[in-house]
Amino acid sequence: MSPIRSLTPRQAAKLSKAGIDSPRELLYNFPFRYEDRRNLKPVSGVREGEWATLLVTVLDKKGRRSFRSRVSVFEALVTDGASNLHVVWFNQPWLDKTLEKGRKYYLYGKVSLFPTRSGNRLQMENPDIETFSEKEEESIHTNRIVPVYRKIGNFGTKSLRAAMFRVLADDEIVECLPSAILEKEKFPEAGAAFGEIHFPRDDKSAAESAGKTSPAIRRFIFEELFSFETLVLRESAKRKKEKARPIRKSAEIGERLRQALPFDLTSAQKRVFREMADDLSSDMPMYRLLQGDVGSGKSIMAYLGMLWAALSGFQSAYMAPTETLASQVFLGLGGMSEKLGLETVLLLSSTRASEKRRILEGLGSGSIRLVVGTQSLFQEGVGYNNLNFIVIDEQHRFGVRQRAALACKGVNPHMLAMSATPIPRSLALTLHGDLDISVLDEMPPNREKVVTAVRNESARDKVEDFVRRTMDQGKQAIFVFPQIGENEAVDMRAASEAFEKFRLGPFRGYPLAMIHGRMAAKEKDRVMESMRKRETLLLVATTVVEVGIDLPRAGVIVVENAERFGLAQLHQLRGRVGRGREKGYCVLMTGEGRSKASCERLRVLEETSDGFRIAEEDLRLRGAGEIAGTRQWGISQFQFANPARDLSMLEKARKYAEKMLAGELFRNDDERVRFEEWHGEFAKKFQFLSRSG
Repeated sequence: MSPIRSLTPRQAAKLSKAGIDSPRELLYNFPFRYEDRRNLKPVSGVREGEWATLLVTVLDKKGRRSFRSRVSVFEALVTDGASNLHVVWFNQPWLDKTLEKGRKYYLYGKVSLFPTRSGNRLQMENPDIETFSEKEEESIHTNRIVPVYRKIGNFGTKSLRAAMFRVLADDEIVECLPSAILEKEKFPEAGAAFGEIHFPRDDKSAAESAGKTSPAIRRFIFEELFSFETLVLRESAKRKKEKARPIRKSAEIGERLRQALPFDLTSAQKRVFREMADDLSSDMPMYRLLQGDVGSGKSIMAYLGMLWAALSGFQSAYMAPTETLASQVFLGLGGMSEKLGLETVLLLSSTRASEKRRILEGLGSGSIRLVVGTQSLFQEGVGYNNLNFIVIDEQHRFGVRQRAALACKGVNPHMLAMSATPIPRSLALTLHGDLDISVLDEMPPNREKVVTAVRNESARDKVEDFVRRTMDQGKQAIFVFPQIGENEAVDMRAASEAFEKFRLGPFRGYPLAMIHGRMAAKEKDRVMESMRKRETLLLVATTVVEVGIDLPRAGVIVVENAERFGLAQLHQLRGRVGRGREKGYCVLMTGEGRSKASCERLRVLEETSDGFRIAEEDLRLRGAGEIAGTRQWGISQFQFANPARDLSMLEKARKYAEKMLAGELFRNDDERVRFEEWHGEFAKKFQFLSRSG
């Protein structure tokens, strides 16, 4: 991309240090709000406490240092021809050289009351100042609707505003979209779109930009989705050219796998395994996303694929996002592999040095064919003899480099990515168009539906009584506390305080334990082992229990401040109970700050246990304004677009990307070159499920 020419070398260097090297990269930093500074007021009309724009002439000026703090103070007496006003700036001594007597300036600032010996006087403190020009379009900081930016490096909002204005006026803004799209969709060209967003002409324009409904904003949403779909389709085309080592079908191996199964497969599991088998036995690497509701049996699909590969002489690796989940998988897969005379090993950062050496030697020689772990699976020093099948569990929790690093331990190994967080199929097909998608849409038989109820604080005593009665029957209970912010320590403290309250109060005498994300792996394992052995009946936790905990005797889960969670996350939490043959219960406790809308949203969970329907309903209820839910789906790299909100545009972008790859979109080579240059920069920053990175 072209460098920023309109700024000084020093300014450009400062922006480069913040990762901004081109006009587009700077202009992509949209304002987070606007201020209306158009309505000029007479000096006589200003009032204490208000923000005002004035057009004044400087009558007098002087600079000094305050007596006590030695802070630089610069004062001016200004007039609009009818009334005078005192203005003061702190720590801006350079104004003595730039502010001229007798010259006109725009001022924008807050009016305050200042006590003097002769009484209180109105004055303006630290206003933005701009030299008056007869050409209104030359105003940057005053006499217009102005953008307000978040700080970038050493650049505050005023210096950024000036930089944006100069770049829009003097730099070349290269158009990256094909002209056919601009004409068909009636999108503004890049330069005009950036100008409209950064310096809107009127109230309507500013409101539409703030609400993400303006043609300019929609253009950049499309631009991002179009480039993303191009990335996805190209990745898919590239993968189809790769060669893999087939894992041959065998009647003998099939019979051995059936003998190792702890239960009969559902018809959905049989269908998915056939889809996997067709992929694994071909010479093109499998690249499949397996979606399934909580408890639908995704893990057994992964285990069968790994065991099939191992019985065929290949190595398989299962990568889990947490050590807790990895340990759970190790127990499940290990139980099946033992029946087949195969060893499964667990490789974690906490694995003892002597055991780690044994595992690494076995993986390097090929004597160990089944390994479960976390990111330890692809660390330096971990080598494989013939890795040919990898499983990525909760795939959205891993970055592209982590997934690619594990894949690179083999030669185009087959990959199964799994997600227990369902998303609407139309969205999945468009977002994950580089993968084949399998869906487990059937629950195992004899699995009771979890009864879900929304309750408020007035029902606290009844809920606690129900939990006690549940534990009296020998069943276990879980209390989950929400992520209130980004600070794990806050979550931990909330859970810790509740633990002490429960231990000394309503659940005194019952065996309790606590688990949270900051605990050492060994301590987590100790807690979970006590739950598995039923030495502990009540578990107090943060959202670390969302995945990786399989407790067949867990009968009830209580989620505190449930309105703070997304529906998909609550559905995941609900899946921690009722995993045996007995009915489970989920109580969603709402806090004092709940809204009517949030309670309505929670009612969806009372009505259905279908994760895919919940995903659809979550999307409908969130509407166009709320985008946080996409983080539950691992789609957080978009700057402007929200795939859930912008699904129709995402589908449209995909169709254009298909046309482009078919050679039907660009009208000339210049259009193609401009797009490819921009798309190359886009591809560097975007992370999606990719083998190559």
